[in-house]
Amino acid sequence: MHFSRLAVVALPILGATASILPRNPQCSGGSLKCCQQVIQSTALPGWLTTYFALIGVSLDSIAPAVGLTCTVIGVGQSCQSNTVCCTGNNYQDGLINISTGCTPVIL
Repeated sequence: MHFSRLAVVALPILGATASILPRNPQCSGGSLKCCQQVIQSTALPGWLTTYFALIGVSLDSIAPAVGLTCTVIGVGQSCQSNTVCCTGNNYQDGLINISTGCTPVIL
């Protein structure tokens, strides 16, 4: 009984909190990242093509670009390299940190 009252009070508060978080309209379906290098999927170097083949990733699934050494951009942070919106998967293997499905974003 008490739980249902708490839920009725907490849900509107959670909804209000979620709506005040800043959003970037250029990156509505992915995550905003700062990448040291961005490579068009049509111009991947051989080592990167081989890496994706070894881990079983289709090159069609990584378009339009791949971001190397990417970190998520948090609220109030800026990017001194390449700001991108990545909608694909992230691959972390030792020193290799790759984000796929990246498109440039202007902040």
